[in-house]
Amino acid sequence: MLTSDGISRAHFLVLWRDAMAEAHLDERARLLLEVGRATLREEGRVTPVLVVVRDDEDEPYVWLPMPDLPRRGERAWDTLQQRLIGLRAVQVLALVALNTSQGGGAAHFLLAAWGESLSGQESCVVMPYRHATEGLEEAEPLRVPDPKVTVFSQLMSGVLATRH
Repeated sequence: MLTSDGISRAHFLVLWRDAMAEAHLDERARLLLEVGRATLREEGRVTPVLVVVRDDEDEPYVWLPMPDLPRRGERAWDTLQQRLIGLRAVQVLALVALNTSQGGGAAHFLLAAWGESLSGQESCVVMPYRHATEGLEEAEPLRVPDPKVTVFSQLMSGVLATRH
C-alpha cells in the first residue's frame, strides 16, 4: 500500500500517478488523501483541489484548484459540470481540509478526499489532524462507511453530469 510517509510530495506524485492507473475509486480517494498528507507536511496547509480522472491515456488526470466547493444551483456548479463534460471525466475527486475547531484551544482539522464516478459510486476517506508545538499530529486515516451521508456528498454528488 503506497503512502507518502518518508518521501517528498514531488517524489510521491510520481509514484501516485502509477498507483492511480489501476486503482478503483476507493483506492483513488485514499491515494489523494496521501497527496494531502504530503502537502501538509511540506506546506502546512492544503488548498482545495479537484482531480478529474479521464479515459485519456496521455493526460488521465487534470488538477483543478478550487477556491471553494461549488454548490448546486450556483453558476460555478453549472460551469464545472460543463468543464467536466468537456474533459470527458469518468471520476472526480475532491481534496479539502476543514477547520473543525469549536472555540478556544488548539485548532483541529479534518483532511478529506471524496470521490464520485459516472455511475454514482462515491468514496470518502478522512483524517483528523492538528498543528501542535511538536509539529503536525495526524490520526489514522479512516474510510467513511457511507460516503453519501457526508457533507461532501451533499455538496458535490451529481457534479458528473451524464454525457450525451
